[in-house]
Amino acid sequence: MDIQQIFELLEVATKCVAYFVNSNLFIAFVASGVGAGVGAYTAQKIFEKSSSKKMLLEEIRNTNASIVLAFDTGNTFIALKDQYVSDLYNNYHKDKEGFIERSELPPNHPDKFFEFQFNFININSPLSHERMLSSLMFEKLTLETKPLIVLGALLRALESLKETLKLRNEFIKKVAEPPMSHPKLIPIYFGLKDANGKVDTTYSDAVDAVYMQCDDCIFYAVKLINYLVSHGKHLAELYGRGAPEIVEPNFAIAVQKGLMPSDSDYESWLKILD
Repeated sequence: MDIQQIFELLEVATKCVAYFVNSNLFIAFVASGVGAGVGAYTAQKIFEKSSSKKMLLEEIRNTNASIVLAFDTGNTFIALKDQYVSDLYNNYHKDKEGFIERSELPPNHPDKFFEFQFNFININSPLSHERMLSSLMFEKLTLETKPLIVLGALLRALESLKETLKLRNEFIKKVAEPPMSHPKLIPIYFGLKDANGKVDTTYSDAVDAVYMQCDDCIFYAVKLINYLVSHGKHLAELYGRGAPEIVEPNFAIAVQKGLMPSDSDYESWLKILD
């Protein structure tokens, strides 16, 4: 084949390609390809957005569930403090102070006699939701470090209070069976020197610890709720229109009754979260 024949074949091929490119068949083929690509891209975006909404909705629901569990925990210990712990602590120290004052008076002083009542009511640790709450927060929520630190503090406070109440109940059982005489019981009840100069502060320390640890449970539960509510509101904002309402517990009555611990008592601990 000579050079002239090759150029003639190339010219024919070029005309055929040009005819096909300008034909309706080629245009339809390209358009369908582009349309399929755009459609697939759009479908992928819709799927991703739908999946994201579903994930947000699930986390919002788990956040609300966590808030409810934390609220029930805090509210349970507020009730415990209101019904038992405040009276136990306040009356104990009032009686102890009165007993020490009267003990220092001369034997024949008219005010030497002092009457009080031992508080040996058994107090058991209420049921709480630490296992379920921990599972939700660690496995179902995408949280920052701070709320997890607060959760850890709450779990330790719950366990400490449980152990202290158990210790106090064991002490009560020990002095009640058989009943201990008052001259022997009073020093160990108030944590004072006995006739032999020995001091046993087991019960006294337990009373103080019950009060402080009950406050710890309340304080950390409320702080945890605050973090969870903030997290929930952020999720709802990301979700947009139609997002479930975030649960916001109200402790106004407990505040009015003076049952809420003060932040000032936890100043050094709060610095950890700064």
